[in-house]
Formats: sequence, structure tokens, C-alpha cells
Amino acid sequence: MIREFAGRGFRVRAALACFMSLAAAAMFSHFQPAATSTAASRLFSQVEPVQMSMCELFEAAIRLDPYRAEVSERFAAKFAAESGGSAWRHVVGFRASPSMLEAWARAEGSLGVSCRLTYESGGPGLSQNQGMAMWRGVIEAPLSCISRVMQADAVSPEGAVRRAAAIRVAMAEAGAAARAIDMLRKAEISAMQGDAGGAMQAYGELSLLIGLPAHDIRPVVITGDGPARLAELVERALDADPAFLMHEWLTHDPDLIEAEYRLAQVGSAGSLLDAITVSAGFEWDQSSGGPRWQVGAAVAVGAGMIGESRQPATNEQMVLIQQRIDALTAYSTARFAGALGRLRSVWADFSGLRESGDSGPEQIDARRIVEVAGIAFLAGLGVFVWKSQ
Repeated sequence: MIREFAGRGFRVRAALACFMSLAAAAMFSHFQPAATSTAASRLFSQVEPVQMSMCELFEAAIRLDPYRAEVSERFAAKFAAESGGSAWRHVVGFRASPSMLEAWARAEGSLGVSCRLTYESGGPGLSQNQGMAMWRGVIEAPLSCISRVMQADAVSPEGAVRRAAAIRVAMAEAGAAARAIDMLRKAEISAMQGDAGGAMQAYGELSLLIGLPAHDIRPVVITGDGPARLAELVERALDADPAFLMHEWLTHDPDLIEAEYRLAQVGSAGSLLDAITVSAGFEWDQSSGGPRWQVGAAVAVGAGMIGESRQPATNEQMVLIQQRIDALTAYSTARFAGALGRLRSVWADFSGLRESGDSGPEQIDARRIVEVAGIAFLAGLGVFVWKSQ
């Protein structure tokens, strides 16, 4: 996902993009962990700091976050059983009597597709002709299923609901990652300002967030190029076309995803394509030289499809769903504008402090604030930084 985000939709020349990426990396690498580590060492002189990469910090915080666990539990309860098994539902059975033996198997798949295979024969005490075996098989599918299969970009409503649920889990993970960075920010600033009590409390809360022993409070130091890589993504986002960013934001809004596919589901219900079922099958018995193939179609038209009594209700339902989509789009667009505006603001504050040469707590505080805002904004675009660190 990050490769797609970094490689498409950005109307910036390659040379400029490379330069800005290097500038962002240099900007964040200007602050090595030494400043905060030295300040923390003065307050925690008897213990060694915990050195972690940004990815390790995120993974630990996500693993123990209760909000993410709750969303993941709901997702697993709804979809885990489906993901581990076949999409087909199977039924087998048989019936036997002194004069007849019949066995059958039936499978029902997605989009209304079904298959049947039957076997019939007379009892063993009957003559050869009367006890002749007969095999029958048939595959049936509504025309609406065939039209969906022919549309390469079509996604089933079930797939849309699953995608929306997966995005909700990832956004809960983004919240856990952002909270960990924000708590680290509070701890680092308290340590640099000489606030032993504040640093002790913040590092203690951070230890609980990432699973460190509560009785062994130690400062946490971020190592590696994780901050520089995050800064590069933030820089690319700020230089991107806002129209493209808003499109990505709306595309990854789980509420909009569910509402749009709900509209598609309601709009296709009761159509003529759903009423027409095409079938292909065969019959074979011992007297025939080969299977007799059969191809046909059946039409089953419900009363609601013929009469006009249900049509206004269906239209009203579609209008209500469309109104919900319009409202969700406006709300999501407003959230996008607010998140982008905040990211631009905190980036400008950090850039101003860096250019002024201030290397004190204010710049480190501004850097962490940019990281928190960047994690949240990128998650809204479907870019989850901890999955590629």
C-alpha cells in the first residue's frame, strides 16, 4: 500500500521528490536520540534505556491496545469462520427402500450459483431394466451472477463489508501507534525539562502501553530510520495534489464503503436478471451411449417485481441511502480538510523551529506532534506506516 501511495498520484517531478525526501530525512535525522537519551539518563541514572525501533514500538503498542483488540475481536467473530473454509455450502443425503435407491449431493455458492448431482436406481431384487441406474447433474446461476463475473472490477457486497471491517481494524491500530508516540513525547519533554515526577509517570504509562514491566520503569529511545521514513511519507503527502488525497481518503472511509455497496445491493434487488436462471446439465443411464446434455433457462418472477406497490418503497429506500452517502461524504470531506490543515500547521511549526536553530525541547516536541498527526492522516489514506517499517 505504501509503495502505491508513494508511487502514484503525486504530481511532483522525480528530482524534486528525491530532494524533498532527502531533506525530510535530514531534518529528522538531525535529532538523534542523544538529546533525549542524555536528559533521561540524568533522571534514570541507575538503569539502561530501552532501545527500540519505531516499528517495534508500534507493534508492541498495537498488540496491547484494548480498543484495537475490541475491533479485531468483532472482525474475527464476523469473518474468521468464513476465511478459513470454503465459500460453498454442501448438502448430501440418500433415501433407500426395497424398490429404490436415491442419493444426492448439492452445493450452493456465492451470488446464487448452485450445483446438484443425483443418482437413482432400482432395488437389487428387480429386473435389469427396472434396476437401471440414472445419473443427473445440473449447474444453475442467475443472469445477474454472470453479469457480475464479467465485470472484472465488480466487488460483492460481502467483500465490501469485509474491506470496511479490515480498514476499521487498521485505523484502530493507527490510534494505538499514535498514542504511543504521544506518550513518548510527554516523557521526553518532561525529562528534558528536568521534571522527574512527570517523566517517571509518562515513562511508566508508556511501559504499560508497550508491555514492559511496570515495576521496572526505564526510558525508551527510538533507534533506526523509522522517524526519517515517516517524515518522508508526510512530506510527500503535503506536496501531493489535495484532490488526489481527498479521493484516497473517501475511498478508505469504512462508513462510505458500506453505504455505497448497500445502495448497489438495494438497487440490484428484484431485477429481471435475478429472476432469470440459466442451467446446464446432463443425464446418463446404462442404456445410453453417452450423457445427454441439457441447456435451458427458467424465469421466476415474484409478485413484488410485477406489481407497482413495492416500487415506490424501493425508490424511497434508495433515496434514503443516497442521502446517507451524501451526508457521510460531506462529513468525511470535512474530517479530511481538518486533518490536512492540522498536519500542515504542525509541519510549519516544526520547520520554523528547525530553521531557527532551536534544538531544545520545543523542537523535539514539535517533531513528535508531526509524527502523531502524520500517522493519523496517513491512516485515513489507507497508508499504515508500521506495516512497512
